[in-house]
Amino acid sequence: MCTTRLVCAGVALAALTACTGAPQPEFEGPWAAEFEQTYRSATNPFVQQVLRDGVVTDGEYAEMWEKFVACMKDAGFTVFGEKPGGAYETDMPPGVTPDEAHSAAERCWTITGEAEIGSLYWWVKQNPDREDTDELMVDCLRRAEVLPDGYVVEDYAREKLTGEYSFDTSDESFDAFVACSNDPFEGSE
Repeated sequence: MCTTRLVCAGVALAALTACTGAPQPEFEGPWAAEFEQTYRSATNPFVQQVLRDGVVTDGEYAEMWEKFVACMKDAGFTVFGEKPGGAYETDMPPGVTPDEAHSAAERCWTITGEAEIGSLYWWVKQNPDREDTDELMVDCLRRAEVLPDGYVVEDYAREKLTGEYSFDTSDESFDAFVACSNDPFEGSE
Protein backbone atom coordinates (compact mmCIF):
# COMPACT_ATOMS: atom_id res chain seq x y z
CA MET A 1 0.00 0.00 0.00
CA CYS A 2 2.84 2.36 0.85
CA THR A 3 4.51 1.45 -2.43
CA THR A 4 1.40 2.36 -4.39
CA ARG A 5 1.33 5.75 -2.69
CA LEU A 6 5.00 6.33 -3.47
CA VAL A 7 4.52 5.36 -7.10
CA CYS A 8 1.40 7.49 -7.41
CA ALA A 9 3.12 10.42 -5.71
CA GLY A 10 6.04 10.07 -8.13
CA VAL A 11 3.71 9.98 -11.13
CA ALA A 12 1.75 12.97 -9.83
CA LEU A 13 4.95 14.94 -9.25
CA ALA A 14 6.21 14.05 -12.73
CA ALA A 15 2.89 15.11 -14.23
CA LEU A 16 2.92 18.32 -12.20
CA THR A 17 6.46 19.06 -13.35
CA ALA A 18 5.44 18.52 -16.95
CA CYS A 19 2.36 20.72 -16.57
CA THR A 20 4.24 23.59 -14.97
CA GLY A 21 6.70 23.65 -17.86
CA ALA A 22 9.75 23.24 -15.61
CA PRO A 23 12.82 23.61 -17.80
CA GLN A 24 14.76 20.49 -18.66
CA PRO A 25 18.41 20.78 -17.64
CA GLU A 26 21.06 21.04 -20.33
CA PHE A 27 23.77 18.44 -19.86
CA GLU A 28 27.38 18.84 -20.93
CA GLY A 29 30.44 16.63 -21.13
CA PRO A 30 31.25 13.19 -22.47
CA TRP A 31 28.28 11.56 -20.71
CA ALA A 32 25.72 14.29 -21.53
CA ALA A 33 23.58 12.10 -23.80
CA GLU A 34 23.25 9.39 -21.14
CA PHE A 35 22.38 11.92 -18.42
CA GLU A 36 19.81 13.58 -20.68
CA GLN A 37 18.16 10.33 -21.78
CA THR A 38 18.10 8.93 -18.24
CA TYR A 39 16.75 12.20 -16.81
CA ARG A 40 13.98 12.35 -19.42
CA SER A 41 12.90 8.77 -18.89
CA ALA A 42 13.10 8.87 -15.08
CA THR A 43 9.78 8.75 -13.27
CA ASN A 44 11.40 8.80 -9.84
CA PRO A 45 11.73 12.37 -8.47
CA PHE A 46 14.84 11.39 -6.48
CA VAL A 47 16.56 10.22 -9.68
CA GLN A 48 15.70 13.49 -11.43
CA GLN A 49 16.94 15.51 -8.46
CA VAL A 50 20.28 13.64 -8.45
CA LEU A 51 20.79 13.86 -12.22
CA ARG A 52 19.65 17.49 -12.66
CA ASP A 53 23.19 18.92 -12.35
CA GLY A 54 24.82 16.29 -14.60
CA VAL A 55 26.88 14.76 -11.77
CA VAL A 56 26.28 11.87 -9.40
CA THR A 57 28.33 12.69 -6.31
CA ASP A 58 29.72 10.13 -3.89
CA GLY A 59 27.19 11.39 -1.33
CA GLU A 60 24.25 11.00 -3.73
CA TYR A 61 25.40 7.51 -4.65
CA ALA A 62 25.77 6.62 -0.95
CA GLU A 63 22.26 7.92 -0.22
CA MET A 64 20.80 5.84 -3.05
CA TRP A 65 22.79 2.78 -1.98
CA GLU A 66 21.56 3.09 1.61
CA LYS A 67 17.97 3.23 0.35
CA PHE A 68 18.56 0.22 -1.90
CA VAL A 69 20.05 -1.89 0.90
CA ALA A 70 17.11 -0.95 3.19
CA CYS A 71 14.59 -1.82 0.46
CA MET A 72 16.21 -5.22 -0.07
CA LYS A 73 16.23 -5.80 3.71
CA ASP A 74 12.51 -4.99 3.84
CA ALA A 75 12.03 -7.59 1.08
CA GLY A 76 13.86 -10.19 3.20
CA PHE A 77 17.34 -10.04 1.64
CA THR A 78 20.70 -9.02 3.03
CA VAL A 79 22.93 -7.14 0.59
CA PHE A 80 26.65 -7.52 1.15
CA GLY A 81 29.87 -7.40 -0.79
CA GLU A 82 29.31 -4.25 -2.86
CA LYS A 83 32.06 -4.16 -5.47
CA PRO A 84 33.45 -1.46 -7.74
CA GLY A 85 31.27 -1.19 -10.81
CA GLY A 86 28.08 -1.56 -8.81
CA ALA A 87 28.04 -5.34 -8.48
CA TYR A 88 26.83 -6.75 -5.18
CA GLU A 89 25.84 -10.02 -3.57
CA THR A 90 22.74 -10.96 -1.61
CA ASP A 91 21.79 -13.91 0.48
CA MET A 92 19.19 -16.33 -0.85
CA PRO A 93 16.71 -16.99 1.96
CA PRO A 94 15.34 -20.54 2.15
CA GLY A 95 12.32 -21.06 -0.05
CA VAL A 96 12.98 -18.04 -2.28
CA THR A 97 13.36 -18.77 -5.98
CA PRO A 98 15.85 -16.90 -8.19
CA ASP A 99 12.90 -15.31 -10.02
CA GLU A 100 11.47 -14.02 -6.74
CA ALA A 101 14.88 -12.63 -5.76
CA HIS A 102 15.22 -10.91 -9.13
CA SER A 103 11.72 -9.44 -8.82
CA ALA A 104 12.57 -8.03 -5.39
CA ALA A 105 15.79 -6.51 -6.74
CA GLU A 106 13.96 -4.98 -9.73
CA ARG A 107 11.38 -3.44 -7.41
CA CYS A 108 14.12 -1.95 -5.25
CA TRP A 109 16.05 -0.70 -8.32
CA THR A 110 12.93 1.19 -9.38
CA ILE A 111 12.00 2.57 -5.97
CA THR A 112 15.52 3.77 -5.09
CA GLY A 113 16.84 4.75 -8.52
CA GLU A 114 19.66 2.22 -8.22
CA ALA A 115 19.60 1.30 -11.91
CA GLU A 116 19.79 4.88 -13.17
CA ILE A 117 21.96 6.49 -10.49
CA GLY A 118 24.22 3.48 -10.04
CA SER A 119 24.85 3.03 -13.76
CA LEU A 120 25.72 6.66 -14.39
CA TYR A 121 27.84 6.88 -11.24
CA TRP A 122 29.98 3.88 -12.17
CA TRP A 123 30.22 4.67 -15.89
CA VAL A 124 31.57 8.14 -15.15
CA LYS A 125 33.78 6.98 -12.28
CA GLN A 126 35.34 4.18 -14.34
CA ASN A 127 35.74 6.14 -17.57
CA PRO A 128 35.33 9.90 -16.97
CA ASP A 129 36.45 10.93 -20.46
CA ARG A 130 34.43 8.18 -22.13
CA GLU A 131 37.34 6.59 -23.90
CA ASP A 132 36.91 3.43 -25.98
CA THR A 133 36.23 0.75 -23.35
CA ASP A 134 37.48 -2.14 -25.48
CA GLU A 135 40.79 -0.36 -25.99
CA LEU A 136 41.05 0.44 -22.28
CA MET A 137 40.33 -3.19 -21.39
CA VAL A 138 42.93 -4.60 -23.77
CA ASP A 139 45.54 -2.11 -22.52
CA CYS A 140 44.78 -3.11 -18.92
CA LEU A 141 44.92 -6.85 -19.68
CA ARG A 142 48.18 -6.32 -21.54
CA ARG A 143 49.67 -4.54 -18.48
CA ALA A 144 48.50 -7.52 -16.38
CA GLU A 145 50.36 -9.80 -18.84
CA VAL A 146 47.24 -11.87 -19.46
CA LEU A 147 47.03 -11.55 -23.25
CA PRO A 148 48.82 -13.70 -25.81
CA ASP A 149 51.15 -12.04 -28.30
CA GLY A 150 49.30 -10.44 -31.19
CA TYR A 151 46.00 -10.05 -29.30
CA VAL A 152 44.29 -6.85 -30.46
CA VAL A 153 41.23 -4.76 -29.61
CA GLU A 154 39.21 -6.37 -32.40
CA ASP A 155 39.82 -9.80 -30.81
CA TYR A 156 38.45 -8.57 -27.50
CA ALA A 157 35.45 -6.84 -29.12
CA ARG A 158 34.51 -10.07 -30.88
CA GLU A 159 35.14 -12.38 -27.91
CA LYS A 160 33.29 -10.30 -25.32
CA LEU A 161 30.06 -10.89 -27.28
CA THR A 162 30.25 -14.61 -26.56
CA GLY A 163 32.12 -14.50 -23.25
CA GLU A 164 34.57 -17.05 -24.63
CA TYR A 165 38.08 -15.61 -24.61
CA SER A 166 41.18 -16.96 -26.32
CA PHE A 167 43.30 -15.96 -23.33
CA ASP A 168 43.55 -17.75 -20.00
CA THR A 169 40.68 -16.84 -17.66
CA SER A 170 41.64 -19.04 -14.72
CA ASP A 171 42.42 -17.85 -11.20
CA GLU A 172 45.04 -15.05 -11.42
CA SER A 173 44.11 -14.19 -14.98
CA PHE A 174 40.44 -14.08 -14.04
CA ASP A 175 41.27 -11.83 -11.10
CA ALA A 176 43.09 -9.49 -13.51
CA PHE A 177 40.11 -9.63 -15.87
CA VAL A 178 37.70 -8.66 -13.07
CA ALA A 179 40.04 -5.91 -11.83
CA CYS A 180 40.37 -4.49 -15.36
CA SER A 181 36.60 -4.67 -15.84
CA ASN A 182 36.07 -2.71 -12.63
CA ASP A 183 38.78 -0.13 -13.31
CA PRO A 184 40.54 -0.35 -16.68
CA PHE A 185 42.90 2.49 -15.75
CA GLU A 186 44.35 0.91 -12.61
CA GLY A 187 42.90 -2.60 -12.53
CA SER A 188 46.11 -4.42 -13.34
CA GLU A 189 48.27 -2.57 -10.84
